Amino acid sequence: MAADHLNEYWDIYNRDLQITGRRQRRETLQPGEYHLVVDAFIFNAHGQVLLQQRAPDKIHFPSYWDCSVGGSAVAGESIEAAMHREMAEELGLIIPVTAADNFLIAPHSRWIEAWFAFQTTEPAAHLAIQHE
Repeated sequence: MAADHLNEYWDIYNRDLQITGRRQRRETLQPGEYHLVVDAFIFNAHGQVLLQQRAPDKIHFPSYWDCSVGGSAVAGESIEAAMHREMAEELGLIIPVTAADNFLIAPHSRWIEAWFAFQTTEPAAHLAIQHE
């Protein structure tokens, strides 16, 4: 079974990040429709960055090395709420997220990606790594 949750619902956006509808993840997006993805690089006090390796059963880019944490926003989530949830789910890391932490929003072919950067003093050994 794929690590992707194909039954979850996404808000659908236009290129200007305005919500235009809602669909299940398994449904095909039409040209000009996008879903929202959030990603973060998390640094420690020494400037080292935490990277993750994607699960081998992911639909896109299986087993690739990736940013510290990331994923799709579910329907009804703001960019900041999605980023907060992803850090909690994937690392057990609770960090306040504000719009100022978002350093880039970039549209791609079928998704709009919001990039964040954070610093933490939490030792990597204390993180609750999600293995799926």
